[in-house]
Amino acid sequence: MVSKRQQIDIPWHSQSEQPYVVPDKQAKRWLQRAAIGDYCKAIGKSLWFAPIITAQYLALGRGWFPSQWAKPSPSAKDFLGLAVGLMSCPWQQLSDEIKKLGVKHILLRIPVW
Repeated sequence: MVSKRQQIDIPWHSQSEQPYVVPDKQAKRWLQRAAIGDYCKAIGKSLWFAPIITAQYLALGRGWFPSQWAKPSPSAKDFLGLAVGLMSCPWQQLSDEIKKLGVKHILLRIPVW
């Protein structure tokens, strides 16, 4: 069975790990329409969780903080992290560099396409 979805090759900038700007307006519109389901899903989840998030913000604004939250630490090691791109270098080299730095928190940058 052949997919009816159009395949568009988007040139990828390897240094910044982001796509180049799509110059073709028709391809850009097609990409936007193809992602409409994801947009609707994100809007639906945002609306679903909006009351809970609003209630939490109001509680925080009144000075109520959950007891399980960690107390502020004077050490920068406890709250600083490192953002890494998985495709920036070979995996083993990346792992070794992170271990050398002694990083506790890692934010992975993962391309969605």
